[in-house]
Amino acid sequence: MNGVFGFVNAPVVKALFATTTGSSILWQAARFDFVEPLNPLLSSFVRMFVFRNTGELIFGAGLMYYFRILERQTGSTKFAGYSFVATTLSYGLQKAFELAYGFEKMPSGPYGFVFASLVQFIFDIPPSHRFRLFGIPLSDKAFTYLMGLQLMFSNGMGSVMAALCGVLAGFTYRSNIFKLRKFRFPTFVNRILARTIGRLLGSSPRRPIVTMHATRRNRRRPQAPINNRAAAVQPVVRRPVSDEAVQQLIAMGFDESQARTALQVTNNDVQSAIAMLVDQA
Repeated sequence: MNGVFGFVNAPVVKALFATTTGSSILWQAARFDFVEPLNPLLSSFVRMFVFRNTGELIFGAGLMYYFRILERQTGSTKFAGYSFVATTLSYGLQKAFELAYGFEKMPSGPYGFVFASLVQFIFDIPPSHRFRLFGIPLSDKAFTYLMGLQLMFSNGMGSVMAALCGVLAGFTYRSNIFKLRKFRFPTFVNRILARTIGRLLGSSPRRPIVTMHATRRNRRRPQAPINNRAAAVQPVVRRPVSDEAVQQLIAMGFDESQARTALQVTNNDVQSAIAMLVDQA
């Protein structure tokens, strides 16, 4: 369902995933709870990124990894703006509920980003596999929903309220109130991030490795004379479009005909096809 493995073409999710998992593990191991009340900035960071128990971290990080497909679909620039809006809006809603209704402090962690992204995932990502369980029609997206429910009820009423704030933030973004969907970071900010953090977070597919054994074997093989004129005229032989690659692109939300065309042009190179489709969107 998630197409390409890893964080290829998803540097924003990669940054959020690394920040959340790294800071959560460090916090749980070092027990820094006594430091948090002394520093408001640290308190805000912990509230938005740190899961305080292992169960929340497992399900929260798992969901964040699933949502890399959203970034591939929309592009990193747009997704970065969405992530900022969803996280900030959800954090503000949590604070408002605490002040208005006297709730105890909600659990920390990126509940806002996770559940706002779950809303986008429900509407924007089509299922790639359907099946029946005890006669009930389901899709592969059901596993994502189960992880979301587990995270929602992981910390009692506090986690339920935090999740609902994230869902509300997600619907608010989709409804485009106050033109939220048009929010983008300034161009110079994107440029600076791309040249600094972007280079660190960038991912690219591995190139095939040519072994020394294969190289020596090729050297021993006599080379036939090449007619440069004939070689220049010879058309490029393209492989048939891979149905598996088509399904990967469909799972990312692209149209089947567009996916087939892109794969035909790129000779079944999934990464090049994704880049082409994102540029045309």
